[in-house]
Amino acid sequence: MSHVETLREAWEAFNAGDPAPFLDLYDPDIVLRAEAGPTLLESGSFFGAADVRHWFEQVFAAWGKSYRFTVEEMIEVGDSVVVIGRSQATGREAALAAVGR
Repeated sequence: MSHVETLREAWEAFNAGDPAPFLDLYDPDIVLRAEAGPTLLESGSFFGAADVRHWFEQVFAAWGKSYRFTVEEMIEVGDSVVVIGRSQATGREAALAAVGR
């Protein structure tokens, strides 16, 4: 399976609320740098698999299954893949208000 196919499957799982395929691909010494933005509640640098898993849990706790990342393009360059896309989400309180809860 190519790197692009592997990442496409991982993004599909992510969008279904399961970050495990990404976590399985990461080096145990991963460093995730998340920049502040409209869909990120927790920005900063996260070191190691446990910190990265915690970051994902915080994203899903805030946005639930409404968080989506749409891949617009994937460019394979050697052993790396550049992913261009966009994210969107609805906050849990806004989502509950929309259904009358």
